Order: sequence, then structure tokens, then C-alpha cells
Amino acid sequence: MDMIHDVSDTHLFLRESAQQKASNWIVNKDPLNLTADDEHLKQRYIFMVVFFSTGGKNWLDFEERRDQGWDSHECEWRSINCTEDGFITYCK
Repeated sequence: MDMIHDVSDTHLFLRESAQQKASNWIVNKDPLNLTADDEHLKQRYIFMVVFFSTGGKNWLDFEERRDQGWDSHECEWRSINCTEDGFITYCK
């Protein structure tokens, strides 16, 4: 996953870093199983870095997000707004 390495650089290899957790999630747990050439892989990875670095499991609406499932495009997730092309503009 060269793209992930390009975005995260050495932080990717720091044990328990948000980047390492996000990479692990993308590679081993993400139900979408995006390929390296998918144009939304970088966005999904960056969102998961934000999730892990800000204590996402402690977000007030985490259980609702979890119950909604991660098996849809991130623009379909609760509290995320996107362009018509499916790129995140902001999240609340």
C-alpha cells in the first residue's frame, strides 16, 4: 500500500499510532476491501486516522456509527458530508 506509506511516512510504523491502527483496519478489517487503485482509499484511510487519533470509540455517536456499519462508502456514514463525486467536505 504505497499510498498509505506516502500519506503517513514513518508514523505508519510506530506501534499503536493512529496511522498504524488505521492501516491495520484498512488491510484487515475494512469490509469494503478497497484496492490500491481505488480513488477513495486515501480518503477512507485518512478518515480512520482521524477516528483513531481523536478517540473515535469515545465519540458521542460512536455506537450509532458502529451499528450503522462500516460496510458502506464513508459518505453514507452518519454526520459526514460529501461532494457529489463522493469526497468528504466535512464531518461533524
